[in-house]
Amino acid sequence: MDAAKVPARSLGAGTPPFGEEGENCNPLSEKIIRFEQLRGMLAEKFPAATQGLQAPKPVERAAIPAGILTEITGPSGGVGLLMLDALIAPSAFAAVVDASDSFDPSDVPEDFLSRLLWVRCEKLTGAIQAVDLLLRDGNLPMVLLDLRMVAAKELRSVPASTWHRFQRLLEQQGTALGICTARPCISAARLRVHARSQWTLRDLLRPREELMAELRSESQYRGVAAPDERALHIA
Repeated sequence: MDAAKVPARSLGAGTPPFGEEGENCNPLSEKIIRFEQLRGMLAEKFPAATQGLQAPKPVERAAIPAGILTEITGPSGGVGLLMLDALIAPSAFAAVVDASDSFDPSDVPEDFLSRLLWVRCEKLTGAIQAVDLLLRDGNLPMVLLDLRMVAAKELRSVPASTWHRFQRLLEQQGTALGICTARPCISAARLRVHARSQWTLRDLLRPREELMAELRSESQYRGVAAPDERALHIA
């Protein structure tokens, strides 16, 4: 069973690897154990977010609107900046599910790290399970799934029903979910944000604020209306 692992520096020393206790359980029991384990992690990391919360608060300024599945795609540098903008724009708790253990938290402003849950995964299956549990729990208003380093062949192996299940959970919970990919591949995405900016390796040494100012993207709604204030469109 693939295990999504949360680093000790995010959740405190002594936190067991996500899913470790479920090795000898039947599938249903294992899911229950993993769900309760994740809830415990959320309660420890975000006590204010888990006490008496009836529904997640809407994100005030979001590149990723609540209630619909958003795919962020394009060159890795541009997608990374869009990802970062989506994280730091709202004053809200968020989770990054890292499917390839490649996310660099040093890019995230220090004052935001206390609101960020970073779920580190070694394989795609563990990342999918982690997102499923986070969406069902409903305590975090925003979840980002980083699939940029996952091979296209492996992404194509994910059943379309998985993405459609995520869409149904988003509608029920009012959560925002952004899936970051190197190229468009999420069939159930209701909004696709494509990063148009491309930079050289030398450009990536420039201050993040300069790159953000030059960032260009294109947003396309698929199968839903596009209210004026539903998403942040970067011209």
